[in-house]
Amino acid sequence: MEQNTSDALLGCFEAGYILLIGSATENPAFSLTRALVSRVSLFEFKKIGVDDIKKTLLRAIDAQAGLKNFNIRIDVDSLTYFATACDGDVRSALNGLEIGALTTSLNAVG
Repeated sequence: MEQNTSDALLGCFEAGYILLIGSATENPAFSLTRALVSRVSLFEFKKIGVDDIKKTLLRAIDAQAGLKNFNIRIDVDSLTYFATACDGDVRSALNGLEIGALTTSLNAVG
């Protein structure tokens, strides 16, 4: 009988040699064996609403530890686009905003 990869991890996992932390867009219960799934805590993250994503993006734009030094000016339509295109994943929206900030000239006129 062929051993599943997650079965091979089980002994090390139970002995405390490894700490399993992961993030997936698919349900991990479909990829891991029942023995391993029964020993982990699974947390399902729900989609974030468009208005909350807009607030988060605006906070990132204004935060000194965020993107404040880029002097980002964003119109309502662009903000809405970022907040809806990410399909409820605030990380995706923030990544898009950051990529835009990093790849746009500071002297760009908008």
